Amino acid sequence: MKGVNVPEILGCMILSDCILFPHGAMPLNIFEPRYREMLSDAIEGDCVFGIVNESTDPKGNPSPANIGTVGLVRASKQKEDGTSQLILHGFLRMKVIEWVNDRSYPRARISPITFDLESSDTDQLSVKVQKLRKMIIRALEHTDTEIKTHIIDMLDQADHPHIFADLVSQQFVQDPKTRQFLLETNDAGRRLDILSHLLGAT
Repeated sequence: MKGVNVPEILGCMILSDCILFPHGAMPLNIFEPRYREMLSDAIEGDCVFGIVNESTDPKGNPSPANIGTVGLVRASKQKEDGTSQLILHGFLRMKVIEWVNDRSYPRARISPITFDLESSDTDQLSVKVQKLRKMIIRALEHTDTEIKTHIIDMLDQADHPHIFADLVSQQFVQDPKTRQFLLETNDAGRRLDILSHLLGAT
């Protein structure tokens, strides 16, 4: 997202089985004191913070993922009790370089993950996009017309296979492990193949 400044050290919400994709949206209820402080700092700054998925390691210990998403705060509303409801719009993958323990809330030194949208084999990827789009239309066959139209219109606005893959991942993939794997997969063609396999199996 052009024009948005992403600080080198970024406040992050670490949430269990919670993955936000770039170009997707996530409603959040901010009630923990540490995250209320994080939101306040974010709003006073660049209105951005990260979402990092937390799973468990083989020993059962909490284990934050190395790859997350930077989100832009939209439509934040603070209630009388100090909690807030907001919509976070994902716009950038990030790699966690190290955690910085200097606040009450988690902060990480991050490195943005960007893609060269001009260098992709767009002809081959376009074929995969159209194949996946047809699968989605079939999957939505018995869905409410208004919802179906909204989803298709949203997908049609994706002007690159990377964006299309992220939007489909956000809307149609539920399993947290699969969502995290898709978030960590850089190759758009590979992501489109995985999504086609998942939708074809449903």
